[in-house]
Amino acid sequence: MNAQEFLSLAGKLVASPGALEAACRTAVSRAYYACFHFAKDYLLELDFRVGRDHSESQRFLMSAGVETSLRVGQLLGNLQSARIRADYDLAQDIAMRPRGAASKLLTNS
Repeated sequence: MNAQEFLSLAGKLVASPGALEAACRTAVSRAYYACFHFAKDYLLELDFRVGRDHSESQRFLMSAGVETSLRVGQLLGNLQSARIRADYDLAQDIAMRPRGAASKLLTNS
């Protein structure tokens, strides 16, 4: 499977008219896992083995000494936080209307 499929699914979930909150929350989760796998593949190209510890890849990216890598590590951490809120904090409103969810996916704000 290609991680791009997770990202494509996330886009479809939030783009559908009348998307339910559950679909929007799932989109945030799938988008995070797509980005995690993109980062993991990139790090493997650099011979850095990434396990299941997601924070390990974020730490490596942020400490690589390259501005772009630092920003990618930060964005991945922010998206992971959004995923945790979407999956575990059902009482918290995280802009789950479709446009709000799409905005979160694109801007990670």
